[in-house]
Amino acid sequence: MSQIQKLLEDIRSNPRAVRYADFKRVLEHNGVTIREGKGSHRVAERDGELYTIKDPGPGAFVHPKTVKHCLQAFGLWD
Repeated sequence: MSQIQKLLEDIRSNPRAVRYADFKRVLEHNGVTIREGKGSHRVAERDGELYTIKDPGPGAFVHPKTVKHCLQAFGLWD
């Protein structure tokens, strides 16, 4: 199992404790491009599908609903 797959499994098992850097790493590995939005918002895009992610800042976690909905939108949530 690669590090990215293990990280994705960890995210699925506990979506409440996901740091933005780890979340971004998993998404980018799975073909999602992340570009700047306005302020602290980022836009994740793959195959014309867009999803907005709020960057919580250093040391904070991404909101669990954002994690789950984003992974579902890109087909990474079982």
